[in-house]
Amino acid sequence: MQSMSNFTNGLPEGWLGLATNHRRLLDASQDGWLRAVGSADILLGADILLGKESFVAEAAASANRNVIPALLAFDPRRLPFLQARKETRTDEVRDSTPPSKIVRWAAPLSLHAAVKVAVPCAENRNRLQAMADQLANVSLPGCGIDVGNSPVVPTPAGRLETSTQVPAFDLPDSLDAIQGAMAMATCAVPRIDPWIDVLVSALRQDAGDASAAMGKLGLPWFRLPWLGDGGGSTDEQTSLWRAALSAMRCPAANGMSPGQLAGTIAEDAGRCGATGAIDAWLQQTQRIVAADETISWTNWQERGAGLAIQLALLRPEPTSFWTWGKDLPSLPPPVWWAAAALCGWRHGYRGLDKRFRGNAALQECLAVQALEASWRGAPEVLPALHHSLAEKREHGCFSLNWGGVPVFRKKWHPRAKWYHTDLAWPANERAAEELARSLGWPCLRRCVRLHEGRTKTHGEVNLSIDGTDLVVRGDSVDIELPIDAAISEWLDHDEFRRHLATEAGDVSDPPQGTKRPTRAEAEVPAQDAKPHGLHYRPDFITEEEEERLIACIDASEWSPQLQRRVQHYGWRYDYRKRQIDDSMRLGELPVWADELARRLVDEGLWENAQGPPDQLIVNEYVGKQGIAAHCDHEGFDEPVATLSLIETWGMVFRHEKRKFEQPLERRSVAVLTGEARYKWSHEIPKRRNEGTGKGRLARKRRVSLTFRRVRLREGHPPFADRVPAN
Repeated sequence: MQSMSNFTNGLPEGWLGLATNHRRLLDASQDGWLRAVGSADILLGADILLGKESFVAEAAASANRNVIPALLAFDPRRLPFLQARKETRTDEVRDSTPPSKIVRWAAPLSLHAAVKVAVPCAENRNRLQAMADQLANVSLPGCGIDVGNSPVVPTPAGRLETSTQVPAFDLPDSLDAIQGAMAMATCAVPRIDPWIDVLVSALRQDAGDASAAMGKLGLPWFRLPWLGDGGGSTDEQTSLWRAALSAMRCPAANGMSPGQLAGTIAEDAGRCGATGAIDAWLQQTQRIVAADETISWTNWQERGAGLAIQLALLRPEPTSFWTWGKDLPSLPPPVWWAAAALCGWRHGYRGLDKRFRGNAALQECLAVQALEASWRGAPEVLPALHHSLAEKREHGCFSLNWGGVPVFRKKWHPRAKWYHTDLAWPANERAAEELARSLGWPCLRRCVRLHEGRTKTHGEVNLSIDGTDLVVRGDSVDIELPIDAAISEWLDHDEFRRHLATEAGDVSDPPQGTKRPTRAEAEVPAQDAKPHGLHYRPDFITEEEEERLIACIDASEWSPQLQRRVQHYGWRYDYRKRQIDDSMRLGELPVWADELARRLVDEGLWENAQGPPDQLIVNEYVGKQGIAAHCDHEGFDEPVATLSLIETWGMVFRHEKRKFEQPLERRSVAVLTGEARYKWSHEIPKRRNEGTGKGRLARKRRVSLTFRRVRLREGHPPFADRVPAN
């Protein structure tokens, strides 16, 4: 037997001790709460007697040889309900050696506050561990089980007077359901950024942020169970979800068959209206429960809540959710997550398999968050120990940190890897377009560019312009496109990422070569402000190559035609007439320019079925010189690529009321396609300085090389632009 001093070595000052048995410990390990002696139900007003830096025998302790004695030492600083503590008036408890102070605790004890748990011998520890291993819903305290013994103060006889009178604290009725929903939601969270945002906001009890994130994903009905129903909308799906949260909360749903629960949900939801749709949902659910029909994901966006409820009814046990990824690969992530959270809400934490609970740190974190959610509006009973919750996102995984300590760590799903991919790179964007097409995701946008003139339409239809929208009234209309009409197609990056987060489909890792944004790219303004079709590549050439290019350019003849100096290769551009025709042909590009043009093609930055660039304009900007806002001349095909040399200057893009500035770093290349080429204007502002703060530098000299391909239409006269070419 260890001596008392050795056994209690390392315990915090003022620790509280309890001598109980393994049965009580196993029961408390189901949900992390040691309740007062009695039945499984909490005895209101019953206290737990603890020794102050000593162990006091619990009334339930037994000398039966089949019962394993267990000693528990608690750190009072980590116990919730500090107001439940009641000190005795006398320091002595008769018949105890040595004399001991007694603390009466008028609330359940959190096992997460236990800093030492011990049994008398190694054989007892092995037996206890074996029993816990056989019970799927038992997680022994995270501090582990030690072997040791110490003197135990017998249970005091009679009534102990206390210096304070406080009410008994009971655990909220909703705690088990909330903790179960939190555990399942954390375990089953889709491993992609938007859902991590929703989970963290929900665990922080920030219902507004969580609801706003769900609304952006097009799922206004989904609200994690512990956040309440939210009020407001009474549409069919929202009504079904609210009714399910009410009907399926543990323990109310226990003992009810799936068909009975479905009927209760439909009856409750029908009171909010849309009874026809609710009745149709109930009839379908009853057929599914009876195995006369299977669940279909068709048009799931319009009936997501109903589908999630059906899944939770068909898979009532949490363990059946473990293999969803393999069983149902076409299941939309929102339906998956909603059903899993609903299952935990129905099942409760006490009955939850330990594989869904995570490690001891996560269990403690969720216990605190669940208690706070259960006691919303009653801060006097919130845990004494409360840390901030944050997420950390890394290249290969993400983690949840509680008090600065990782409590949950998962690898990103392939969808998240696509979500992180820099779609500004043409090769990455092409791969994303192929994925969207293969899964049937409507993420591609088309634009038709018409020139001045007339075009025919067919059909009984009225066309009008409302702002920037073409309005079609009547039946569908056919429009004959002129031969010279330019049709461009591009990937809507925001819509692609939204589909990654919400839509069904088997998504594998992106192809090699896709990557997360560099530090420079990450500092570019938000994606939704960036022009679609703007592709930016830093360090396209080396410093040595830059020096050779500057030497070649400066050795060539400059034209003083404009305020800034320019050089033309391949084709000359008439700035006065603002046009280009066959007479302006100068010949082939010089060798150094042709090498750069071929390199743009080889590295996937130039896509033009007609061939590589055949025209180059070199511009020199000195001091505060710039170029006015413009779109490039229509005589040049798509794309347009600009290589920047010597200094980093900003290029400003504008479209309607949107503005975006892209720093053009020296040796970088910017490629304009799609909207960035035809809809957004771009300019080099007239400034004296570039950068901000300590990085602010006076402008000296910048040289740009802009590559294009001339587009001449046989049988058509030269065409002009209303804005200059840079």
